[in-house]
Amino acid sequence: MLGKLLKYEFKATARLFLILYLALIAVSALNALLISLGGSTYGSFDNEVLVTVYSTITGLAIFLYVLISTAVVVATIIIIIVRFYRMLGNEGYLWFTLPVTANQQILGKLIPALVWSFVSTIVFIISFGILLMPMGITEMIQGIPEIWSSLIEMGLNPTLWTVCLLILLIVGGFEGYLMFYASMAIGPNIIKSRLGGTVLAYLILYVAMQIVSTIQMVLLVIPLNNLATSIDNALMWGNIAGVMSAVDSIMVYSTVFYGIAYLVIGIVFYLLTRYFMSRKLNLA
Repeated sequence: MLGKLLKYEFKATARLFLILYLALIAVSALNALLISLGGSTYGSFDNEVLVTVYSTITGLAIFLYVLISTAVVVATIIIIIVRFYRMLGNEGYLWFTLPVTANQQILGKLIPALVWSFVSTIVFIISFGILLMPMGITEMIQGIPEIWSSLIEMGLNPTLWTVCLLILLIVGGFEGYLMFYASMAIGPNIIKSRLGGTVLAYLILYVAMQIVSTIQMVLLVIPLNNLATSIDNALMWGNIAGVMSAVDSIMVYSTVFYGIAYLVIGIVFYLLTRYFMSRKLNLA
């Protein structure tokens, strides 16, 4: 049944996301074309009016790119939140008559949320690459292997850093969306207003998260201080490889520490959401 829920969720959201993605890519291509034309013909404009028109069109195109880029980011978050929020409202009288468990309901929203967030990030990177094509993005890409090799020669491990960042992004998104879900599931049980209760529940969870984050930072100080001491000793002896190795260790330790913390907190939010959807469901 989870497969059917996922299929429905992707189908219900795909059209809007695809429109946003196509608009972003199209505006990126338009900007790339204008930049390319400007580089080859701008100097040949001997008419002040033409220069003004070109500058105005280019400015508007860049503004449109920024606007649509922002819209993609904001819309991704809003669509994901609204889809779950509506399920716990009037639509819930239909959703919760289906022969599915609370786990399936949550995963049916969470998995598409993570997928669309990932796809939105990839599309934004592609659009930015298209925008930079006239500025020599091809040469930049061709130079990446050399930069990669240089970092390795310095003693850093760029592959390790890339993997660590991806892990933090994934578990961070997992924890972030489940925090929203938990707020929406708890909210109607606090006050009669579903929206007001959701906001209040989110603020309570946010404050709790700030307290947890402070504790995490305190716990992280001691091991990071030890690694910082290792870096100082390596610098004293001119051991660059030792410095880079310690920097890699800091990244690994931070990733493991925060990755596990995000994962555990996300699971707590997941269990809270499941509990309130199963035992305290209030379709206000």
